[in-house]
Parts: sequence; C-alpha cells; structure tokens
Amino acid sequence: MLINQMQTIVRGVNMPPPIVTFLEMKVSTFNQDDYTKYDKAAKERLCSFLQAKGYKIIDKEENYGIDITCELNGKTHYFEVECKVEYPFTCQNDFKFESVSFLGRKSKYPVSFYYVILCAETSGAVLCKSEHIFKDEYYEKKEANRNGTKGFDIFYCVPKENCKFFQVPL
Repeated sequence: MLINQMQTIVRGVNMPPPIVTFLEMKVSTFNQDDYTKYDKAAKERLCSFLQAKGYKIIDKEENYGIDITCELNGKTHYFEVECKVEYPFTCQNDFKFESVSFLGRKSKYPVSFYYVILCAETSGAVLCKSEHIFKDEYYEKKEANRNGTKGFDIFYCVPKENCKFFQVPL
C-alpha cells in the first residue's frame, strides 16, 4: 500500500519552510508514461464537462503550464487537471483519505486557478481553488517510492471537507 511506502514529514504551522539543500532533496522524477496515458484524456474529459456547463474553451494546448483556459459570462477561468489512479472515489464519503493532496509545484502559476483531480476508475472529481490550497498549514514534504517514481515532492494536503466533490462523466 502507498501508506506503507511513503514517509511523511509534516512542517509545523506558522514555521518557515525547512532549509533543504539540493543534496538532501531529490525531487521525484517525472513519469512520462503515466503523463502520456492519463493527461490528454483527463483534459478532454474536463473540457467536455466545462462545455456542457456553458464554458467556452479558449486554450487547452500542451505547454506544461495551466491546462485549460476558458471563459464563462465574460470572465476568464483557469483549470489545472490531473488524474488519480488506484484510489477509486465517487464522492467525499468514499474518498479514503482525510485530505486531498495537491502538487506543490503547481503553486508556480501566477494566476488564480481551479485545481481538479479526476478519478480514472469512476466519474468522481474533486476541486479546490488555488488560493485555498497553497497555505502553510497544508504544506507537506513526502518521500515517494512507487511505480518508478522515487524522491521527495512537495504537497499541500487540504482537508477533504474544504474541497468540492462532484461528478465528471467518463
């Protein structure tokens, strides 16, 4: 199980980020196979959902930046989407974790955005707005050793009660 394979180092609330040298922190490697397998399908799935809700898709081209730029009622919205595998969920009640883990590297984006995680096995989805995610009290550095991914990564673990769960058809 992932819980047994992951060691979590939690930073205390209101404490400065730990000083980590390059030698101490080997950031987890990018897994191109997983990206190729899930990214495009997840973007298309979310775009279809957004269009059905009245959004006009402006940009969804791959540039390793914000995944989807769209417009609704004259206002521009940004969405970052990822796909979660091996942990099926349909709603908050069957989401097996107490918090939702959002990748820290996504905090680099200079605009406010919606961060959406789609479940690969079900129509479940969870959303949180970036300004509610990237807070000191949610910061965690995790060491992963799973599916060829090894090293440390930064996550922001938001209590699931602070996220919106909904359905995005497969």
